[in-house]
Amino acid sequence: MDRMEIDKIVKTVIEELQNRGLIQDKRHNSYSNTELLLYNYNNLQKSIQENDLEIKELQEFGLPKKSGSIITIEGISTNNAENDLVLIEERVNDLLQTNARTTAIINKIDRLIRVFENPKYPGLIENLYFKHKTYEECAEIYNCDIATVSRNKKLLVNNIKSTLFPNDILDELSL
Repeated sequence: MDRMEIDKIVKTVIEELQNRGLIQDKRHNSYSNTELLLYNYNNLQKSIQENDLEIKELQEFGLPKKSGSIITIEGISTNNAENDLVLIEERVNDLLQTNARTTAIINKIDRLIRVFENPKYPGLIENLYFKHKTYEECAEIYNCDIATVSRNKKLLVNNIKSTLFPNDILDELSL
């Protein structure tokens, strides 16, 4: 058997074990998903602002014009003001729903950070994830060693993940 055949067999076996739930793909577990949310917290806030700006532009200026030509399909003009209004309304509603969902996630993260935060290390999550400070910088801020920063970060993320992704945790435990 050559190396390519062995690799193919191994890949097939791993995929089958994952499909049966006997092994988990560790790249996307509840802990890493929680960290992804925390690392993207600032981007989530920016997306709300960008969506608000797009809503304002749609309401003020309408749809962006792509071409001055009018294309007719079976006698129906695609340059119809009524259709544009429907498209604008649908897009605005989509953006509003996205903002509502994103705002709810941000508010939940804020609340969980306050609930689980160690009073001895206030702002640890914000410093590590939102301000992108290193463990060394946080150790200086809190006058502790790097292992303490790491341990407290893991504790906080584990507590937050249990509220954000309870079903994923149960799946990871194969319950």
